[in-house]
Amino acid sequence: MAVGDIIDRDDYNSIQTIVARVLGTGSSNTGYGQPVLSSPVSAGQKVTIQEWDDLRNDIINVYRHQNGTIPSLPSAVEAQKIRYNTSNSVWNKFLTEIQSLDSTRFTVGSQQFTTTNYGTQTRTTLWREKCTCLITLEWSTAEQARHYFNSGGSFSFLSSRTGGTTGSDTGTIAAQNTEWSNLLTAAATDIFAGNRPGTGVNPNNGQNYFRLGGSYQTVYTQSSSSPYGANTYRITARTPGVSDNSNGTARIVEFLVEWIDGHDFNVVGPDGVDGTLSLSLSSIDPIFKLVPANNTPVTIEKPSVSFGNITSVNVSPTDAPFKRTITTNQTNLNIRTYALNNGWNGSDAVAITINSGVVISGNTAGDSTAACTISGSFPNGVSLINNGTIVGRGGNGGSVRSVNLFDAPYPYRGRWDPPGGDPGNPGGTALTISVNAMIDNNGTIAGGGGGGGGGGFAQLLVWTQPQDQLVSSSTEKGGAGGGGRSSNGFNSSGGISVDKFTFFPVPNEDGQPGTFSSAGSGGSASSDGNSNVVGGAGGTGGNWGENGSPGGRGNVNFAQSPDHQHLEGTGGIGGSAGLSVKGIANVAFRNVGTVLGPVS
Repeated sequence: MAVGDIIDRDDYNSIQTIVARVLGTGSSNTGYGQPVLSSPVSAGQKVTIQEWDDLRNDIINVYRHQNGTIPSLPSAVEAQKIRYNTSNSVWNKFLTEIQSLDSTRFTVGSQQFTTTNYGTQTRTTLWREKCTCLITLEWSTAEQARHYFNSGGSFSFLSSRTGGTTGSDTGTIAAQNTEWSNLLTAAATDIFAGNRPGTGVNPNNGQNYFRLGGSYQTVYTQSSSSPYGANTYRITARTPGVSDNSNGTARIVEFLVEWIDGHDFNVVGPDGVDGTLSLSLSSIDPIFKLVPANNTPVTIEKPSVSFGNITSVNVSPTDAPFKRTITTNQTNLNIRTYALNNGWNGSDAVAITINSGVVISGNTAGDSTAACTISGSFPNGVSLINNGTIVGRGGNGGSVRSVNLFDAPYPYRGRWDPPGGDPGNPGGTALTISVNAMIDNNGTIAGGGGGGGGGGFAQLLVWTQPQDQLVSSSTEKGGAGGGGRSSNGFNSSGGISVDKFTFFPVPNEDGQPGTFSSAGSGGSASSDGNSNVVGGAGGTGGNWGENGSPGGRGNVNFAQSPDHQHLEGTGGIGGSAGLSVKGIANVAFRNVGTVLGPVS
């Protein structure tokens, strides 16, 4: 473009595209989720003074959010052509400003945010081995979470150790206390955001919201120096059920904070850390103030936050007096009952190991009975070392109800809403823990998959005019939902399609059962053979730790008219995933391993 050239709609649109990407809905790691006043100018149209004014206000709103002040931007003048020059024209100023703002879009200015203090969790008793704390953030939708982080939202973690045994002798608890105090002081405040501690959306290694995945990845780590070099403070995070969050599709973020005392008694003497160990959590929550005055901002949703207790592992599994190894598959395993039946005296520290290849299965969907339960009294602590698989039963698929036209009241028109499919059933819980316990998970802990939802009805009714009498109807039924992926030997059931329309060109079918190796597929819906009236397909069952898919909606693919009435039933919702761990606040993870499904 040469100096003096007139700016056309393409030049205007090049700026508007960036503005809409930053201020509007956007995608992945762009988009504040705010109203955009400007819009692209169509081919053959001139750019009006109003369109330039709208674009100016949009840029002001982006600038204000990032800087807390109103920028000095030129305005377009009526009947005056806008031309390109090197620095001073409206177009040049607008382009330079929005390009700069795009590069700093995660910044949030003064008076453009509020702060929330979620308090401080503390532990005041002596601990060894490891302490852990689980924090869960949950938004209503993934888009709300994405807009929160894109608008500059962030969470801050600050840990410290104070008080307790004092002194300077090497190899004492006092020395351990000093090392931990120094380590946590060095860690300082750690911030997690849409571009912190790392930028971009790849690789999938936990370095910001968009670089999270389904397994825990390190956000921050700090270690001591020799001879306490194995002491480590670490923050890891994951997005349950979302293996790659580069597009910002996760609405739940889990943080696992760990204080790992990798103490070697033979090198540095007596073990233990006392005093007060603490973790504080706070957030910066973005808000928007828009121009002009009648431009109402969209509220950026703050997440609901679960801030768990600091729990500890005080006995290493290798030091527990009572140790047993499980070498055969079990159903509904209760660790305390197992220990008592195998010679435990009811007092010593307990360490139970599940061998590789062993499956601990639940035979009940929902959270009433878990595949494995740790409850009751363990006076000196309990550890579970899982090298195998602990998995809940899958949820059954949703069925399809037996309904036909003559269930509707007379007269039929406008008075019958065809039924949707039944919802899928929830999956079963893998591990329930109601006492403090150490979990060393080198295998898999997985909630059962949720059942798929049943498909909806579809019906076409043909009426006479003007007598309003029913002439004919075409009714199709949905397929039933598939069962969720299940535990070993306890398949989940596929849903049932009651009164199958086997006489139709394409009959509706039952859902397939979920097995230990796979989720069940949803049943196909019945059809008139011409795809004019088709029931909704049954939803597929969820994999381990995943929700079942919803059933499909019935569909009448026929032109609407006064004498043709379409009735389309919605599919049933998918069943929720079984919990991987119920009672997570009682768990101290030595190793997290593979954990599939939500926790509570």
